Amino acid sequence: MKRFGYYIYLIICISLFSCNKSNHDFITTESYSWKNNQIIQNDYIATAINDTCIISNYKSDMDTSTISNEWRLTNDISTYPQYQAPTALEVAIYNMSLDEMINAIESDSTLRTGAEWAGVWTRDVSYSIILSMAHMQTSVSINSLLQKINSRIRIIQDTGTGGAWPCSSDRVIWIIAAWEIYLETGNLDWLEMIYPAISNTLEDDRRVIFDKKSNLYMGETSFIDWREQSYPKWMQPVDIYNSKAHNTNVVYAHALKIASQIAEILGHKTSSTIYLQWHKDLKENIYKAFYNSKLNYHNTYIYGRNSNYSEERFESLGEALGILWDITPSDLHKEIGENIPMTDFGVPVFYPYIDSMFSYHNNAVWPFVASYTALAYAKANNDKGVLYSIGSIYRSAALFCTNKENFEASSGDYKHTAINSSNMLWSLSGNIALVHKLIFGIRYELNGLSFHPFVPKAMSGNRKLTNYKYRDAILNISLHGYGNQIKTFILDGVETEPFLPDTLQGMHEIEIELTRSNTTNRVNYCKAQFTPLEPNNIHTNNGLLLWNNDVRIKDYLIYLNGRNIGKINNDNKDTIESFELSNNYSGEIQIVSFDKQKGYSFASEPYRYNNTEIIYEIEDYINNYDTIFNGYEGNGYYVLPDNDSELTLEIDIQEGGTYYIDFRYANGNGPINTDNKCCIRSLSINNNEVGCIVMPQRGTRNWTDWGWSNSIPYEFTPGKYQISINMEPHTFNMNITTNNALIDRMRLTKEK
Repeated sequence: MKRFGYYIYLIICISLFSCNKSNHDFITTESYSWKNNQIIQNDYIATAINDTCIISNYKSDMDTSTISNEWRLTNDISTYPQYQAPTALEVAIYNMSLDEMINAIESDSTLRTGAEWAGVWTRDVSYSIILSMAHMQTSVSINSLLQKINSRIRIIQDTGTGGAWPCSSDRVIWIIAAWEIYLETGNLDWLEMIYPAISNTLEDDRRVIFDKKSNLYMGETSFIDWREQSYPKWMQPVDIYNSKAHNTNVVYAHALKIASQIAEILGHKTSSTIYLQWHKDLKENIYKAFYNSKLNYHNTYIYGRNSNYSEERFESLGEALGILWDITPSDLHKEIGENIPMTDFGVPVFYPYIDSMFSYHNNAVWPFVASYTALAYAKANNDKGVLYSIGSIYRSAALFCTNKENFEASSGDYKHTAINSSNMLWSLSGNIALVHKLIFGIRYELNGLSFHPFVPKAMSGNRKLTNYKYRDAILNISLHGYGNQIKTFILDGVETEPFLPDTLQGMHEIEIELTRSNTTNRVNYCKAQFTPLEPNNIHTNNGLLLWNNDVRIKDYLIYLNGRNIGKINNDNKDTIESFELSNNYSGEIQIVSFDKQKGYSFASEPYRYNNTEIIYEIEDYINNYDTIFNGYEGNGYYVLPDNDSELTLEIDIQEGGTYYIDFRYANGNGPINTDNKCCIRSLSINNNEVGCIVMPQRGTRNWTDWGWSNSIPYEFTPGKYQISINMEPHTFNMNITTNNALIDRMRLTKEK
């Protein structure tokens, strides 16, 4: 025992429950157990005294406070659905989430992101609305979503890497949340109101973030938006823009399907057909690009510069959403469910973790993601996966006596993460969803409610959900037993199909008896694993590829343009490792480290080899160039004005072939990790748009930090061309007003 007071606490808890006749031993892992009304983690115990009180003696090893955690109900929750379960702990955690939900309603009737996070965030509120807030706080959810439409009638991307959109590009999760509101209300006026923002956003994104080469959407991983936490150290914001993330593409695929449905309902037949075809094509391309048959789940993202390397790392939110929204083929659900990495404290955000990186998204469990994962496990009929996901969420909620945003995967502690908050909106929303959408299996359809309950065998018992309002009906639902299938569904004394039409009115009693069919109990239990760092200091000399050697590494794998061309068994102790290059090689080379204990590193920064580069100095094409800021090449640079002007370069191509076009630029309008002033311009060749040039922020007022934009491939034949960058309606950024950069030079790169 760390403190004598723990003994006193334990005695009190035992005495309080001496009359408790329930005997539920739900979960026992190496790190914690859930028994009856208690969560026990070594010397720490959380106890539900009753349905409205939880007391815990949990203390972070980073906390000097001696005050015990405690939650007591403070708000009136009687108007919301009421839950009854075999243990007080289940009910108390549900009630705590209702209590904190009321705390999250701001004075302007919007949803606060967390105790430490004021205001509405597109991503946070949308994932929360999808989980449970569409039903629990319908009007407040509507107000919150409407706050996230800008003056140009586009969905707002939260501030993020390199100045938000288009480096961060998951704003279309808003569309899915807005659809959830419609399923809740059936309000056609709502669809009429939101459709212009949906259409404008989808059309802009198709021109700015859709990659025609891979037929995938580019941009940052959804919600995992702290660059150092999930990407190689060498990646700049422009590299993140250029990457293709599995989870963002899953979000996009579902958003396109919903947009098609909305367009059809509103009579926009042509748009409906187009969006549905985009959805189908993207769904197919996601499987082709990301599914890893060796690991039996999807790779996290594809990255590089002019070429692509696919990162073999598990990521939980995208995997869960792919299953839930049927983006992932149904015949893979079971197999993926059995291969999701599960740790003692739950399913991590991604796995394995990044070595020498603090915990936040890295080496972390986020309860809202765990809630989506629990729902995905249920759809994959994985009993143990559902149980351990619920346990992961209940452990943290009970011990911390609040819905924290995250906790460290390896320790289970919330103070070991870089930033955290209590009363976190998407965490409490996920906790409510465990009851409504998972245990009782309530699913909103276009014309009613269907039921798909899932109760793990260890949680078998009788449960009730009363005062559940749906349109003009009030439902009192009783649930008996355990399993993943409905044995009998009785509505007001009459056995019927498990579906309620949206025309139902008045008070109704529902009895559901469960049975079990084709479930699995296999989970992929994993210990903490931290991958080695990617190789660095890559260069060439006399036909040899050279890099810094780490004697702990077993093998190095060499990639050319995303294709493996060699493997080096690292059996020497030299400080420099080498690989002989062929004169036939041309393009981008990357190296991956492999350690038997730690697995594969990220791929190294692409090294350009045997390429032809043609440089065009901007000042040779304009009269009004500037020289105030240092670091430019040649004689000066061009100051690209906000949302205005056209810059045109006339060039003469001597040798035909595919060239990659990019620009050396500076953008000091904001830091790398926040704000919304990424500079965007359309790129045209002979007056035909071929793509968009993206120039993210590189540091606040840091106009001497120069880098390269994204590159756009173009097939040239010999001859003269006009290359222009200009402002178009779809290239307004999230700031709208400030959209500028310094342009130093243009580069054309051709592989030999």
